[in-house]
Amino acid sequence: MAEPLDLDDTDAVIAADRDRLLFTLAYAGAAVRAALGHIASDGVRRLDAAGTRNLVIVVGAEVAGGAAAIRAISELLEGPPVTICDAIERDHPWLGAADMVLVLTADGMEQQLTDSLSIASARGSEVLVVAPEGSAVHVGAGRLRARWIPPAGDEPGGAFWSALTLVAFLGGASADELERLADDLDATAADCGPSSPRTVNVAKVMGEYAASGGGLAVGEDDVSLSAARLFAARALAWAGMPVAVADVRRDERGIERAIFRSRREGGDDIFHDPYLDGPTTPPAMTLRIVVLAHGPSSGEQRRVAETAQRESVDVTVALPTADTPLTRAAQLYLIAQLAAAYTAVAAG
Repeated sequence: MAEPLDLDDTDAVIAADRDRLLFTLAYAGAAVRAALGHIASDGVRRLDAAGTRNLVIVVGAEVAGGAAAIRAISELLEGPPVTICDAIERDHPWLGAADMVLVLTADGMEQQLTDSLSIASARGSEVLVVAPEGSAVHVGAGRLRARWIPPAGDEPGGAFWSALTLVAFLGGASADELERLADDLDATAADCGPSSPRTVNVAKVMGEYAASGGGLAVGEDDVSLSAARLFAARALAWAGMPVAVADVRRDERGIERAIFRSRREGGDDIFHDPYLDGPTTPPAMTLRIVVLAHGPSSGEQRRVAETAQRESVDVTVALPTADTPLTRAAQLYLIAQLAAAYTAVAAG
């Protein structure tokens, strides 16, 4: 069995990042600035909570893992209600001129998205499209005169950061606030970059935990839970590594049971004879816990961390330090995706 990659070996990490995930994610701040530039040049209006009934976000398969994060951003800013779906049906019961539709895709070739675009336009809804230039969805947007915003930067993440910036702006975040958010993302990318040592780099620790198997990502509110789901979705897509997700508000007892279960002794002693003693006892489950926090630790979160430490179960906490809830959320989403990239690097 090959030796695990030392994530503090900067050159080895960069060489192992064959899909350039870490390199691309480091430009999250630049992607936000690019999206802001497109918003300004295209004259995108802000959502009027009194005049816009619903924001409907139609997502392609490649960005579905980030859909809950986009919803959490909208709810954080107390904008109009958000509905997220993978297609708008032709007999949709309520879509109309009072609704805004955002079509979000990293691929741009999905037939159900071009159909959704046509249906929303025919119903009189205002339509915004984030799709690659030249794609079927982009062509459809031009034909129907829907506003088009290109993904801000390369994938992975270009469409996600465009959507996050757009939804935050539509929900009332100012351009200055989003510029500061971009600066904070630059700082987060540096803090969690390949040259930053594991001792101060929570994304590396999260990646190691997920790559070794038995990873459990725990959230404590809608933002941190959506970040946990984003981490799990990206780790599965980029590294083929499953990560369990739990909501500490509802699953505290279950998390504690998993901690205690992981500490049970497993396997057989050296005198075990499978012919005389029966089947081999499976080894104990190895559990490693990642707690994602959007603000000060809740009582449930502290109890889970304390229980894990007491039972000698590995646990780490990702806690952004920005001043505003919006920026802390964006930092958490970047940490989650960088951690998934480190999972891919460590898993080989």
